[in-house]
Amino acid sequence: IIAKQRHGPTGTVPLAFQAEFTRFTDLADESYLPERFE
Repeated sequence: IIAKQRHGPTGTVPLAFQAEFTRFTDLADESYLPERFE
């Protein structure tokens, strides 16, 4: 849930969009990503 009061602080939240599920999730820290295989 994202909310803001009229005179409250603003900020940036890193998110990832999962199109196959039509949802936003927390952006994974790159140190936790598995190695990519070709």
